Amino acid sequence: MNICVAEFVRCFFSQKQKALIFIAIPSAAAIIGHFLFLGLYWISGFALREDDRAGKWIGFLERALVSIFVLAGHIEATVFIFAAKAAVLGIRIGEGSAKKKREIAEYMLIGTMMSYLIAIFFGLLGRAFN
Repeated sequence: MNICVAEFVRCFFSQKQKALIFIAIPSAAAIIGHFLFLGLYWISGFALREDDRAGKWIGFLERALVSIFVLAGHIEATVFIFAAKAAVLGIRIGEGSAKKKREIAEYMLIGTMMSYLIAIFFGLLGRAFN
């Protein structure tokens, strides 16, 4: 009887710890990643766009989703984020001069790569503790 109770308690706390990791890691990836993102842009001197409020929220969600996929062991599922961003990039680049198109593409590509690196780092960190 004592063995069953001990096994239940061990399993319960193990599941609780996993749930906490699945909540904390994507949140940390989204929030801390945002501040790392701002800091890296500031260091590099790359001008942030003031009109990109939706882009900020997309970045939060992107980092959270990527870290969840890495935690779950399905990093290949992040491909759909690249596909969605490529579609949006095609729409956003359609207007303006060649220089403006290049600037928008660089801005989105740098942001996506930084988001992915940050989110993959946090996802792998969570897997190490999971």
